[in-house]
Amino acid sequence: MSRSEPNWIAMGCGIAFVLSFLFLPFYNVVMVPVNGWSLLQYVSAVMFLPLAAGIAMAVAPLILHPKISIGIAAGTLLLVFILLLTGRSVLVSGNALTMLASNWITQAVGMDVTTILYVTSGIGCILCMLLCVGHIVAELLVNRRRRPIKNEEDKDLNF
Repeated sequence: MSRSEPNWIAMGCGIAFVLSFLFLPFYNVVMVPVNGWSLLQYVSAVMFLPLAAGIAMAVAPLILHPKISIGIAAGTLLLVFILLLTGRSVLVSGNALTMLASNWITQAVGMDVTTILYVTSGIGCILCMLLCVGHIVAELLVNRRRRPIKNEEDKDLNF
């Protein structure tokens, strides 16, 4: 399942996905942007999944069949969408240090402060999803362009 010619546009979408995940705000927590780099360091090991999927998205157009590359991009899109919907759960239940700090704050204040955290998607999350769609479109268009066109006149020329 290899390909003869790499799709450089789709590879560019994969590289842009990794860069936007790492350096652009993925979540906004009470108007404070949180990028993927800090999510990887402080929050949860589940945030390594979009990074690994983005790297797979960047490598797939070079070596894998276009249909497999489209499947990887679609899976990455679904993963980022699920992370978008479950943003507060990912941030709050990330690691033991976060849980310990939230328990201390809950005991000190007298109420659970994690319920009032307002988590929205950042520009990085939206851009990651758009780059997944761009990857799929690039694979479909470049794959369509490379297909041979069969005409009725060409059948007569076969010897």
